[in-house]
Amino acid sequence: MTRTELGSYLRRIACTLAGTLFGLLVGLALTLAIVTARARFQQHYLESADEIVGPMGAPVPLGAFAGGAAGWSGAATLTVVSAGGVVGGVVGGFTGWAIASGFSASDADRWAGGTIGAGVGASFGALILLIAVIARSRRSAASLAALCILSACADSPPDPPQIPAAPPLGTDDVESVIFLAGDGGEARYDRYPILPAMAADVENWAERLRRDSAVVVLMLGDNVYPEGMRAPDTDEFQGDSARMADQVAIIRGPASRRFGARMYFVAGNHDWGMGDAREGMRRIRNMGEFLDRVRARGVSVDLLPEAGTGMPAAIEAGRLRIVLLDTAWWLFDAAPDLKQQMLDELRDLLAAGEGPVVIAAHHPYVSAGPHGAFAPAWKQDLGIRYLLSRSGALLQDLGSLPYRDLLLGLNGVFAEGDRPLLFAGGHDHSLQVVRNDTESGPRYSIVSGSASKVSRVGWAPGTLFRRSAPGYMQLIVRRSGAVDLFVKSAPEQFLECPAPDGPEWEHCMAEGTASFTTVFSMRLLENGS
Repeated sequence: MTRTELGSYLRRIACTLAGTLFGLLVGLALTLAIVTARARFQQHYLESADEIVGPMGAPVPLGAFAGGAAGWSGAATLTVVSAGGVVGGVVGGFTGWAIASGFSASDADRWAGGTIGAGVGASFGALILLIAVIARSRRSAASLAALCILSACADSPPDPPQIPAAPPLGTDDVESVIFLAGDGGEARYDRYPILPAMAADVENWAERLRRDSAVVVLMLGDNVYPEGMRAPDTDEFQGDSARMADQVAIIRGPASRRFGARMYFVAGNHDWGMGDAREGMRRIRNMGEFLDRVRARGVSVDLLPEAGTGMPAAIEAGRLRIVLLDTAWWLFDAAPDLKQQMLDELRDLLAAGEGPVVIAAHHPYVSAGPHGAFAPAWKQDLGIRYLLSRSGALLQDLGSLPYRDLLLGLNGVFAEGDRPLLFAGGHDHSLQVVRNDTESGPRYSIVSGSASKVSRVGWAPGTLFRRSAPGYMQLIVRRSGAVDLFVKSAPEQFLECPAPDGPEWEHCMAEGTASFTTVFSMRLLENGS
């Protein structure tokens, strides 16, 4: 082979590789368009971005093959096809965005229109010009067009406003203490310092207050990863039940049991098995039956709302009323008449008392984490999950139609009476405090979902505090009627310790447990008003 022939061959190889990459990107764009269209028009949602790997992602290898073939044909062919794909994607994206904007003011709808338009436009633009080039058998000496991957550029988030810290904690003025922690489904008592740290905190407050039922612990869903509690006759049940037992251990100290500390679990999407509703119902009932057996042994634990019913449940913590919701039940295709019944019962519960109301659920009212389409991980997945989330294709994200319907229904209930003081959720694995300055919705929202996992957190309007670290939160209800919020956290290095063996593990558990300190506090309500 001569030097000229070798150079020509190497150029062809380079063009083939470039064409394969371009075709892969066009195929990915078409896959995202198909997934988004199915979500918007057929209500067929993805549980996670991983589901595009498989038959649904067929356009990706097909696009890579077609792009490679164009590249093998030469730089001229690849240049024309690439130009068609880029122009088609840009025109299609803007057109889809504009059309969606004409029908809806929702960001999710506009992102869906843009995603569908860009995928279809890029695919047709590249395909039409490829066919034209093949049909005419033309070759030109044009150089290979440079391809750019566009990423979203956001301004740096503003510094949160300075919020006065809550007053120091005494004992005489405290009526009740409520702990909030979510997504603890991977935590084990001998490896995750957050569990013994919470147990010590609960025990301390039970001993200080020395009043029955004055301490309440709310576990905000995803209590058993990865697929909820399997049946007792399965091999997985032992591990599933051990995770639940380790969380129950938070209230098993002597003072906690003597003075009736209570623990309530709400269901999360993983507790529903992340699958069809029928199997999910069995997983939820398994969890409820497990807690029934624990309660029969004298430990005050319960699953609320009652397993699989979806209807809201209320408990009292001093003058504070806590309403618990199974939001995963809503998202997993509950019947419309049952959804309306849930909203009606929620309306009655909110109107039944005069004190402040806290709503606790797994899915948050607002979040600056991945489920809220914030903090995209461009380096990890090229922003694919972010795009799917913004377009409403992921069922568990705030942009999906069922999630938006849930928030719309809640806002309709809130608008008919006094809005809740606080909406507490987990789901995103971070700690967030957000103030709602509008007339609708809860006054404050929190995300406390980092009991066993940690994920990125960005910034959302109204954000007062955010941290990507293990932690939990406390509500302190004072005799004056005031309500204070405290956020307890430790450095991320103490999320999980090594296997329980040797001095390294002992040091990690001891230091990690002691590292949970107050990192943020504020007064949510002043003297009951």
